Amino acid sequence: MKNGKWVIKRNLFHFPFSILGIVTSATDCLIAAIAIEQQMPLFTADQDFFQIARHCPLRLFPEVPQSV
Repeated sequence: MKNGKWVIKRNLFHFPFSILGIVTSATDCLIAAIAIEQQMPLFTADQDFFQIARHCPLRLFPEVPQSV
């Protein structure tokens, strides 16, 4: 059940965001969890990841813009 740990990590991300009123997909949460665990910045133009990065240690490239 090697993939089971990623399901748990995805759910740990998805639940707190939904409580904060942040709408994001389970897939985005899974991608964020993997990027954080691997300590790799995520290259994206998807605004969902900018929103996620404001509430967790997700590193983005380019960095999170202040005005968004």
